[in-house]
Amino acid sequence: MKATEFLSHMDRLKKKVSLYRFGMLCLVAVSLFNLLQSSACLNDKTVILVPPASLTEQARVNHHRADGAYLRMMARYVTGLAFTFTPSTVQGQLAELLELYHADAYADARKVYEDMAMGAQTANLTQSFHPKKEIAVQEDLLTLKGVILQTLNATAQPPKEAELKIRYRIEAGRFFILEMWNEQEP
Repeated sequence: MKATEFLSHMDRLKKKVSLYRFGMLCLVAVSLFNLLQSSACLNDKTVILVPPASLTEQARVNHHRADGAYLRMMARYVTGLAFTFTPSTVQGQLAELLELYHADAYADARKVYEDMAMGAQTANLTQSFHPKKEIAVQEDLLTLKGVILQTLNATAQPPKEAELKIRYRIEAGRFFILEMWNEQEP
């Protein structure tokens, strides 16, 4: 009698342990599912932009990518800061532009823009960039074609054709400049 009672008690304990194991496996499965869903949400997070006046259409920026409207707006903003200035505004604009540079490219860009600001102030240079065509958006490159107009010591210079290229990266929903150059410079 005690043997059968012992065996039935052990059988109930085995069933309880099996039920606990099943419960733990369910908790582990739900936790893994939750982890996967959370990481997917982090990778697909969306940044909500308060659009500036120049943005007239809807724009989306995700973790590592942005749509064309946002990239075109940033290209206009960047070229406005870098290529449209007066001697009194050049330092502030280029300092604001440097905030958009990625940490890897910041030091080189800072030196170039400090020299550019000093030269513009010394030469009393006023410059403006006027885009001619639609901004070409590629995987990590923005291309703008247009004309640069310059006034040097109150003397208008001949217009220069320009093809500006901006290599960029989107990290955590933020636009960073990696490199910027004028393809048509002599």
